[in-house]
Amino acid sequence: MEEYKVIDGELIIPFGVTSVEVHHSLENRSEIKKVIIPEGVTEIAEYAFFDCEKLERVVIPTTVKSIGARAFGACKALTELVIPSSVNNIGESAFECCEALKELILPEAIKEISVGVFTECLGLTKIVIPEGVEEIADVAFLGCESLENVFIPSSVVRIGSLAFQGCFSLKEIFIPKSVTDIGEGAFSGYLDKIIIEEGNAIYDSREGCNAIIESSTNTLLCGGNSSFIPEGVTYIAPKAFVGCGELTELVIPSSVKTIGESAFAGCESLREIVIPSSVVNLGSFVFDYCTALESIEVEGDNPIYDSREGCNAIVETATNKLIYGCKSTVIPNGITEIGEIAFSNCSDLVKIEIPSSVNKIGQGAFANCTSLTEVVISEGVTEIEDSAFSDCSALTEIIIPKGVLKIGACVFSGCTTLTEIQIPSTITKLDAWAFEGCDALIIQL
Repeated sequence: MEEYKVIDGELIIPFGVTSVEVHHSLENRSEIKKVIIPEGVTEIAEYAFFDCEKLERVVIPTTVKSIGARAFGACKALTELVIPSSVNNIGESAFECCEALKELILPEAIKEISVGVFTECLGLTKIVIPEGVEEIADVAFLGCESLENVFIPSSVVRIGSLAFQGCFSLKEIFIPKSVTDIGEGAFSGYLDKIIIEEGNAIYDSREGCNAIIESSTNTLLCGGNSSFIPEGVTYIAPKAFVGCGELTELVIPSSVKTIGESAFAGCESLREIVIPSSVVNLGSFVFDYCTALESIEVEGDNPIYDSREGCNAIVETATNKLIYGCKSTVIPNGITEIGEIAFSNCSDLVKIEIPSSVNKIGQGAFANCTSLTEVVISEGVTEIEDSAFSDCSALTEIIIPKGVLKIGACVFSGCTTLTEIQIPSTITKLDAWAFEGCDALIIQL
């Protein structure tokens, strides 16, 4: 059989081929700019054109029925593509990272938009999903930051986890009554308007709250910049408000008991938050990258958490562990531990004083606090866990007090302006990678 060839940027496919399989060993593969697939081909195999970075135009004949997984993945120059009506299957990540692709109409024979099929298609502004599609799978449009308009047809039953996460230009979504399953973090927090069709048996957007609520469990799954949390909601799901960069204020009602992981992560304009007495379970990373947060209050009769002495932090009462802080936190005496990632990514934190009652600074506690210039660690601390101050790029000097026994891995890694540190004689364990990337550092023992 005649071999595949590339002539003047065009791939020549041999006569009689029914399945297009372009091997990575093909000479001049990287120079392919144009492909005209001949009539008779029924399948474009998985990875067929993967990473053909100069490929701009593809013509697919009406004999093709299937496009395999990652068939056009990482074809970053691909701008011109028409998928014929004969295609009834498009594999996982088939067009992943096709950054130049702007518009696409999916064929009516498609029943499922597969996992990751358009992930990181950064230039995609419009996609037409035909009536008949029943599932939009996990991460299907993840990171499609230019996607402005999506109409979800009434045939769709499931929208997978992170399906539209990171679609920063998508401002409005309509969920038809046919949808009975929405995965975690399905939509980005940049949504301004969320409408659930009347008659949906599983979800609602009660009181015009601009949010998606699972009716039977009173779980708020997804909110946006203009959302509010209605009384009656008991659970704020993981990533529910992630990336709501324009959200400045939000009232958590007294019905809420649990706030899931990363629920408010990336709400960079959120300035204050009050945790009601009803909340008894807080997930990790709840306020990660909430860089404007300056006021944190826990209602006084909360049985699990407190913000003693107006400290602008959340403390686990039974253990005296500070689990969340912000740029205006003052750590009160009596705190015994700074929890993992307690101040992580708090980019406006400038100064922090750690009192003598603290014996442990947890993993990543102050990681990536890029404005932190002054840290006072009082005697009493015995452990500084892994990455506790990693990537604190403004930190120039620090004194480790007498009594510290352990400095973990990467504690000061990436502290590029750190020039001076004093290490006490009490240290029994100093990880070899504790100061990775601290090229200007002078250590004093």
